[in-house]
Amino acid sequence: TRFGEQGGLTNSTFELWSGESPVGWRRENANVRKVELSGGAMGVELIPPNGNKRTVLVQAFELPDSALGAQFRLTLKGRSDDVNMLSCNISYDAGREVVAVVNHPGDGNWHTLRTDFVIPAQANRFGANSFECVIALGKGAAMPAQIDDVCLVEVGERE
Repeated sequence: TRFGEQGGLTNSTFELWSGESPVGWRRENANVRKVELSGGAMGVELIPPNGNKRTVLVQAFELPDSALGAQFRLTLKGRSDDVNMLSCNISYDAGREVVAVVNHPGDGNWHTLRTDFVIPAQANRFGANSFECVIALGKGAAMPAQIDDVCLVEVGERE
């Protein structure tokens, strides 16, 4: 996935599906389901895993060198009944360092969660600008979580 598409990530609103997977996202533990949300929008439901595992949706993407040192915003719109169970993070491949995390409060309501962060210059120290966006339903979750949108955008203008 090349950064710069609408929303920064492929299929960030989960409208496109291929079989039982949202297009552009890799599943781990395969516990996802396509759901229709209010207003007719399509979303994804993360279903609690069997055993002590996390349910994870992952998308890999690349950033140009010009993005290093730039400020970005990670936004997740979701609903969860379990505290600290639904999260989204951005990490890069140099030692799997996490640069941004949002966690749902688990109050059963829809929230738009966001955080601003800077892509560190050292992300390119091995000559690769490979990043991952990971949406996870944590170990021990008892209830499904629903996701309507996840977005990664560059903040402001740079000279």
